[in-house]
Amino acid sequence: MGHVNTFPKVLGLGYLKQQTALAEMPLVQKGSRLSVMPVTAEQWAAVLALSRLLGASKLAKTQEHRINSA
Repeated sequence: MGHVNTFPKVLGLGYLKQQTALAEMPLVQKGSRLSVMPVTAEQWAAVLALSRLLGASKLAKTQEHRINSA
């Protein structure tokens, strides 16, 4: 196992806790501590989708700023 990709934006714990697709993920359970823990394929797919969504949002804001600054 090793590093594969860096997300374009940090997915905060509060944001992850709001996602229904991750409701059963140990990370978002009350009383859980941040550490290495198992993640199902479905949960990982949801995290990756959130990362792409937030990354696209960040890219759009950057492009908008460049256009407005020109």
